[in-house]
Amino acid sequence: MNSIFLIRDELHASMVQDRLTTRKGLSLIVQSLESAVHEIKDMMAYNYEVESRPREEEALFQESDPMTFLRWDTLRKVERIHKNVNQSFAQAIADVAERSNLYTGIARLPEELLSDIFTTYVEDQMDLDKDIRVSKRVVPKSRSWTKIMTVCKRWNEIIKSTTGVWSFIDLSWAPTIVNYHTTLLKSAPLHVVWNNIIQSSPTQTEFITSRISNIQDLRLAWRYPKWPDDTHSQFIEFWKTCMKDPAPQLRLLNLNLGPHHSSHTKLPALNTPVLKNLRMAYCFPSGPLPPSLQTLHITTHLNTVTFQEVFRALSQCPLLKSCIFEVPSGTPTVEWPITDFPDPLHLPNLRHLKIGVFSHVQTNWLMDRIIPVTLPSLEVASLCPLDVPPVFAIPKIFQPYAAQATDLDVLGFRFRYARHGNESEDKKNDYKHTFSFNVSHAVPWDNPLPTINFSPIIPSFTSLKKLSIEQYMPSQQAAWIQALRSFTRLIELRIAGMQTDIPGILQVLDEELPSICPELRVLGLKSTGPTWGVAGWAAEPPDDEEAQAAQIALTEASLESFLMSRDARNIGLEKLIVSRSSSWAGNLDRWKPHVGVVEVEELLWG
Repeated sequence: MNSIFLIRDELHASMVQDRLTTRKGLSLIVQSLESAVHEIKDMMAYNYEVESRPREEEALFQESDPMTFLRWDTLRKVERIHKNVNQSFAQAIADVAERSNLYTGIARLPEELLSDIFTTYVEDQMDLDKDIRVSKRVVPKSRSWTKIMTVCKRWNEIIKSTTGVWSFIDLSWAPTIVNYHTTLLKSAPLHVVWNNIIQSSPTQTEFITSRISNIQDLRLAWRYPKWPDDTHSQFIEFWKTCMKDPAPQLRLLNLNLGPHHSSHTKLPALNTPVLKNLRMAYCFPSGPLPPSLQTLHITTHLNTVTFQEVFRALSQCPLLKSCIFEVPSGTPTVEWPITDFPDPLHLPNLRHLKIGVFSHVQTNWLMDRIIPVTLPSLEVASLCPLDVPPVFAIPKIFQPYAAQATDLDVLGFRFRYARHGNESEDKKNDYKHTFSFNVSHAVPWDNPLPTINFSPIIPSFTSLKKLSIEQYMPSQQAAWIQALRSFTRLIELRIAGMQTDIPGILQVLDEELPSICPELRVLGLKSTGPTWGVAGWAAEPPDDEEAQAAQIALTEASLESFLMSRDARNIGLEKLIVSRSSSWAGNLDRWKPHVGVVEVEELLWG
């Protein structure tokens, strides 16, 4: 009961204040209007009532020219009166509006919460991680977020007193703006970005150096000079100056030197004891990495980060959640004694891992030693040996993932498996793993690429529901038929290849019904052209029009026979998807009697 009375009293007091504010504003308007009327009457009396002016003033009035009379004696005074009246109305409106803002939902939030909201908004608007790259021009971060300071007086006051709002600084801004932020941020941890540094500026360098102990996020992109190789010495000297003292609060470091010089820049060891996120492009620190790292993303030139450095990075950072090493494909890096690190890598927090491109031996060795608790995202690229045909394989540690995978996608030198739970299942258990081979640039252009052997991975997939063959070749028909015989739970099958190559696999699927793919419900067929240089493709379509027509007729007859056979056995397909570029798309009425739904689209794979 006491709380009810308290609320009633607060409401009454608030309403009293509302009336006082309104009365004050209206009184201000009345006073302004009365003053304006009084001044206007005085002007009228002075200018038009001659008998009311003393003789001396009348003589001066007669001597004034018309321009002075109209613009200075009349127009200027009227404008001043108009301005005063407008100010009184504007002030009254602002006071009442500000008072009314107190009854909006957001105005009832505590000031501390509003400060957090404004800080988050500014961080989002600044988008500090966007365009941290080397380009030909400098584009400073926008300060359009300052418009929210004009919403109302209270917001303006809260924003100015919220130090976190002013902690986001782009050193490309004018010095006056940087100084203004510096004045208002006080001792708040700093978030600093300096994109496209043309050369080390003493002012900006001093800003970083003097505040390195208070910087929490640091993002730098070094714009390449006229002679790109000069980047090494210039940036290293700049970086040594900035980091001469420890950075005890630095949690995020993003450095981009750009791919415009011929070699990798080795930086001094990091003195960042609590660093959590490290992103480096075309540079890499010497010495050990901070064990506090949770995110590591390295982009580098060909063969400039060794596999040994990759392994050491993983072994030095047990808290890693995401690790990416992007190394271009080319000649394998020099092998090193991998027996130097016999122990496995326990990475209980790892959720995303992308490694490549290194030799097949190295990546296999690494994959056999990583022990994650769960790994939702994995991408591994190996360099394909020139003298040994590539063979798909799944490392032992990832065999349980393959066994539970629902999707398998095979394209040329890459395979990807994934688990996609349905709506009733826990999506937290979903994952996607990709393994691929890269072919060395040393392969002569006129040599056919080797055909991949995917058969060894097929027995690992015991729960498969969707299979996408993205580059079907007749030479692999027997292997694919053997695989389909083992996928007894398959619901969706998608095949992409030359339209005239696909009838063979459809005929076998038709002949082996109902034992092969008994649960199949969706079939997707995509017509593609031959891929240059890949061994195993059928011959080019004949030039003779009659022969071409016969081949097309065979592809259509094979599909119709397959659909009819399933329909006759009461295991008809629920959906048939054909690509727009195929002749199948021109005969939809031929398929519709034997399948639930027929769709025409450019099939999206993966």
